[in-house]
Amino acid sequence: MMRESQFKKKILTLIKKQYPEVYIYQPPNVMAVRKAGVPDVLMSFDGTFIAIEFKVGKNTLTPLQKYTLTKIAKSGGKSAVIKLTNKNVIIYSVDEDGEIKEIYKDGKNNMAD
Repeated sequence: MMRESQFKKKILTLIKKQYPEVYIYQPPNVMAVRKAGVPDVLMSFDGTFIAIEFKVGKNTLTPLQKYTLTKIAKSGGKSAVIKLTNKNVIIYSVDEDGEIKEIYKDGKNNMAD
């Protein structure tokens, strides 16, 4: 299975290709510089602030990561977790109550209208 950094690079390449006007910021992955809990990627697209945490394999959100994504959702931004498993790419949304909901799984959009 690919490493999280490789997975993140692949997904961000797809996003940039599909939406060239998106602004993407990746905080440095150096703990002396990066505050714990800050999402892997912060972006702005079409007036919406988006925070994304990437996970690979059995890795899950830490309580601090979940708290941060929830705070971003409470403030009006969008929060997501993009996860690569052995079989699937799964996207989860994190809402203002901290509820994590699967919204996409390998071509199947599970978002409610």
